[in-house]
Amino acid sequence: MDARRERRRADVRSRNVGGALPGTERTGAAAVKRFASYLVRGRHDPLVLHTIVGVAPGDPVIAHLDSQIKWYEENAKRSMTAHFRLRTTQILIAAVIPVTQVFLDGVTARVTAGALAAVVAVVQGFDSLHHYGEHYVNWRAITQ
Repeated sequence: MDARRERRRADVRSRNVGGALPGTERTGAAAVKRFASYLVRGRHDPLVLHTIVGVAPGDPVIAHLDSQIKWYEENAKRSMTAHFRLRTTQILIAAVIPVTQVFLDGVTARVTAGALAAVVAVVQGFDSLHHYGEHYVNWRAITQ
């Protein structure tokens, strides 16, 4: 009986790769299929809310909850986009500042560097003022 139990435990351990629960393990073919569907759908596929067993689809509480989930999802995407655009702009402009010092001379180099540094400060201030990064994280957590 003990040998049989050990074989069963070894079988479960061999299938339980990555800490998944028995019965939910990810096989190679299933992972490839999920990855292929991800590539086809793209990153921003529309949010699909599945029906709940035992609850009528026309229930006003569920309809309100669905609308709230969609609102958080849309605003999380918008906040993420705004945050990453502002950060990318900030990084690119900050990278151009040293280049201006190499190719420009005298007062022109100083004015250009100062103006670009001011733009970096304004972009950072705008992102800090509106908290796009924080809103994205919080709204994604609420959505999930």
